[in-house]
Amino acid sequence: MLEAGGAFGIYPEGTRSLDGRLHRGHTGVASLALSTGAVVIPVGLRGTERVQPVGRLLPRLARVEIRFGTPLEFSRYEGLEGAPAIRRAVTDEIMDAIADLSGQIYVDSYHRRPDEGRDAA
Repeated sequence: MLEAGGAFGIYPEGTRSLDGRLHRGHTGVASLALSTGAVVIPVGLRGTERVQPVGRLLPRLARVEIRFGTPLEFSRYEGLEGAPAIRRAVTDEIMDAIADLSGQIYVDSYHRRPDEGRDAA
């Protein structure tokens, strides 16, 4: 899809935020951008917690603000897509842009999935 010039949507966090903060992104978004040369358009969402609050099974009608950022391109890293440090740097740049657009507080740790830790209790 990306190599053909199409668009592809991905949430770098990998799950919904349960605490309203923006957590560390997984590097899959960087891998895709670097391996295909695709431009990344960061998107920040505001108000999603009103649409489907934590613990609620069904969404409700509420206004959500969608903010599109300046396209990001990473051609300066051409040929380096296999380097973990480069993938992390690209992911962090994307997450910084999303944080600016969404107004969320950024947390430099991966978000715990809702089903993680249940057996540990």
